Amino acid sequence: MEKTRAQARLVELAVAKQTGKLVPVDMVLALEQMRATELRNQIQSVPGRFAPRIVGIKQLPLAQEALRAIVNELLENLGRTGALIRDRVLQQQSAPARPVRRRRRRPHKET
Repeated sequence: MEKTRAQARLVELAVAKQTGKLVPVDMVLALEQMRATELRNQIQSVPGRFAPRIVGIKQLPLAQEALRAIVNELLENLGRTGALIRDRVLQQQSAPARPVRRRRRRPHKET
């Protein structure tokens, strides 16, 4: 009885994988690593990219509005980039694996 349940579970998992409801852990980890890297890059670019927008603003509400616009721009960029990364990872996962070509070695000449 346990064997039948285990076999049924294996079939369920295979179907879930084929229909895209189950994804490999390494794919999810790769996706999240790429997203985290992009987030880090975006955050590090803030001072250089956006300082010109807020330099010289003397009124707090205007500075807050400028910063709010900057944050919204970063979030939009990250959203688009995250979708592109996800699509790239999914495409790589669904692409058929390339066959490995092995080079034939020539026999060594004895000297």
